Amino acid sequence: MKVQHAALRCNSCGETIYSRCDDDRRSCKCKTCSVDGGFRFCRFIGSGKVVILTLVGANPKLSLWIDWNSNCNKYGLIKDSKEKGITICMK
Repeated sequence: MKVQHAALRCNSCGETIYSRCDDDRRSCKCKTCSVDGGFRFCRFIGSGKVVILTLVGANPKLSLWIDWNSNCNKYGLIKDSKEKGITICMK
């Protein structure tokens, strides 16, 4: 299954951040950008460029929620990515 999800690439530090679920607020390392809202709504805070992620896996939305709920933090942050489209493979 493929799911597209919006993310924000910080203009200052170059990190790409995305929210994994409704209550997940993420910030980049320099704290100038934040995202919130998961798949239900997207709220972007700060100066950055919106990019589209393609999440690939059996159930990407559930995988992201489990990652957030269990505090694993495997997903939600992509460091120094300059790509226009990013594909994340989830197991």
